[in-house]
Amino acid sequence: MQKRKEKIMITSFHLLAIAFTLFLFTLVYYLYGTTRKRTAIVTHQVLRLSYLLVIITGILLLPLMPVTVGRLLKLMAGLLTVGFMEIFLMHRMKEDLGRMHWIIFAILLGSTIILGLMLPLGIGG
Repeated sequence: MQKRKEKIMITSFHLLAIAFTLFLFTLVYYLYGTTRKRTAIVTHQVLRLSYLLVIITGILLLPLMPVTVGRLLKLMAGLLTVGFMEIFLMHRMKEDLGRMHWIIFAILLGSTIILGLMLPLGIGG
């Protein structure tokens, strides 16, 4: 019973960190498109801290379930998504964002979300 509560608590923190990161990502993306570059840079630094929260809570979830190929794929997709979010914003800051960046970002984010929902601790819990 205690282990189940621990799973639920860490999963909740992980989902909260993901939601906070996506919110900050959207905010930074918007701010880089305006004249508020200084605000965008400060918010981008906070976003980088939230990347760490997502990664740390994800790592804390690893020992709570058996390691499978699916979970390792979810881990790799999550790390690639976080890394590409940073690359995406750097190209946005330099005003060098192309169509391919959007396609790669959509594929990575979509696959990470789908894997997260399908595998254990997803929708079926």
